[in-house]
Amino acid sequence: MIRYKCILREPWVVAVECEVLGYPNLDADGQTQFENTHFENEVAAWERLLRNTAAAQSDATANFDSAKKHMQERTNELAERAAVHSHAFEAFQEFSRNAMSAFEESVRRTSRTKK
Repeated sequence: MIRYKCILREPWVVAVECEVLGYPNLDADGQTQFENTHFENEVAAWERLLRNTAAAQSDATANFDSAKKHMQERTNELAERAAVHSHAFEAFQEFSRNAMSAFEESVRRTSRTKK
């Protein structure tokens, strides 16, 4: 008997011979007949295929949107950390200038007292 199989991840329905109908029997291609993959009529198989592909597209869109949001969050985090680093580096440079000035002043005082 012919049944119609929608092939997930592929955009078509194929007719396949099935000696014994239904789960857990195999079709002529050696694949198990599941109620959501093998159908008695071609229209039902196409309807399932279209539902499956629409759901897969929706899932992929949601995953993409989630990844975009995650990427934006990481980009913002990176910018914040770069700003903190920049401020810390500027503060370190100011500290270094002050420390060097204090050292130079200390050296001048020491030099004056030794004269």
